[in-house]
Amino acid sequence: MEKVSSWIKQAAGLGQWQHRGGSRVGGVFLLHVIAQAMVCRANMLKAQVAVA
Repeated sequence: MEKVSSWIKQAAGLGQWQHRGGSRVGGVFLLHVIAQAMVCRANMLKAQVAVA
C-alpha cells in the first residue's frame, strides 16, 4: 500500500488535496488508485509478452 500511496502523491500530484469534503477526496483517491492499478497491470502484461 505504501508504494501506491507514494505514487499517488508524486506522479498523480495529490500531495496536497485540492478538494474539500470526505466524499470528494475519497472519490479522487479512488480514481487514482484505479489508475495506478491499470498501469501496474499493463506493465505486468508487457512483461509476460516479453517472456513468451
